[in-house]
Amino acid sequence: MRLGMAFCLTLLFLDQVYARDGLYIQQASSELNPGNLYVLHATIVYRLTSAQKKALHNGLPIMIKFRVEFLRKRPVLDEEVSNLKQRFVLTYRALTQDYHLRNLNSGAEFNFESLSTALKTAGLVRNYPLIDRNILEPGERYSIRIRAHTEVIDLPTTIKLMNYFSDKWSQTSDWYKWPLQF
Repeated sequence: MRLGMAFCLTLLFLDQVYARDGLYIQQASSELNPGNLYVLHATIVYRLTSAQKKALHNGLPIMIKFRVEFLRKRPVLDEEVSNLKQRFVLTYRALTQDYHLRNLNSGAEFNFESLSTALKTAGLVRNYPLIDRNILEPGERYSIRIRAHTEVIDLPTTIKLMNYFSDKWSQTSDWYKWPLQF
């Protein structure tokens, strides 16, 4: 009985530790817009690790990205029809004490007073173009999945080598998958 209670408390503690750091896909869905294009709506919760926050505040940029894969259902392994990546670079500017978020796909740039606002903005995905409906084959079944990733970029080589197997400089969410409503 005590062993079971200790195990439950340990799991609760680990769950709380995970809740402070980490990233995950809170929700994701797709819809067909009037132009016959499937678009993505998603909410990604980006939380930097302590090491990532420290690196950011010491002048190292953070790469924030998500990858979307469009899959055709197959009996054994699904076939990838297409994939897309959305990438941002987040920097901290000590002189102005603000956060700068640059969308590498579109070139758009934004400034934020707080880290949490910058991360929420990067994680709010609306009307992100996925695939033209005319490309899809009638009668086939499709699904979509999304995964997010953050990593410190421009780390000195010695730190990269010393921490090769460490996950404190980068993190990746689990895949979030759903069937396409065709």
